[in-house]
Order: sequence, then C-alpha cells, then structure tokens
Amino acid sequence: MSVLLLRLVATVVYFPVHAAFVAVCFAVFLAFTLFAELLSWIPGVERAWDKTADACLNAIPMWPRWFVTVPELRHEGDAAFYRARLQRIFEHWQGGGTRWVKRNGRVFVLRVHKYRALPLDEVLRTARA
Repeated sequence: MSVLLLRLVATVVYFPVHAAFVAVCFAVFLAFTLFAELLSWIPGVERAWDKTADACLNAIPMWPRWFVTVPELRHEGDAAFYRARLQRIFEHWQGGGTRWVKRNGRVFVLRVHKYRALPLDEVLRTARA
C-alpha cells in the first residue's frame, strides 16, 4: 500500500472527528466573542482582540497537511498534473483573484497538497517565472 492510500484512509477516518473539533472550537470562539464585544468598548482593546482572534482562528487548520483527496490519490506521482495545477494557481494569483494575499500584495500561501509530487525548487522556479 502506498503512503497516499494510507493517508486517504486516515483522512476518511479522522475527518469527522476533525470537523466536529473545528465546529466545537468555533462555537467556543463565538461564545467568547460575546464577552469580548463588551471588552471592545475599552479603548485600545480592539486591536489586541483582532490579533488574538486571528491567532486563534489560524491555530487550527481547516484542512491539515496530511489529508489526501481522491484526485490526489488518482494522480499519485503524476508531475504533469501538479504542474498544471500550479500554473492555474499562479495565473489566478497574478489575476488578483485570491483570498490568500496579504495586504502588501506580496505574501502568498501555497498549501502542500497543491504541489505534493513536485520538488520544491521546481515550485519556486515556476513561481518566479
């Protein structure tokens, strides 16, 4: 059995647990925000609350790195599939239609599962082009 097949099985088994965990964390976050809304009336607390909320929401990944989808399993080792996927992503980023761009327009987040079969130096060369 390949490593990706084992990861797919782990994904299928663990995903309901992960989804429930994310839902519970989101519910706790919402309950805390009701209390934090009262604190936001105090001057200066709002900026600190924004930073804390960002840190809390980014701490739990919605899609962990080791999750594997069926298309990724189907294209295991197919570098052409991942090259085409990267080209689409980079063209989308250059067009400006992305939510992963920081405000300065320079920082992009590329998830591991988007380039799984490619060496990192090839990904960086493609990004620079």
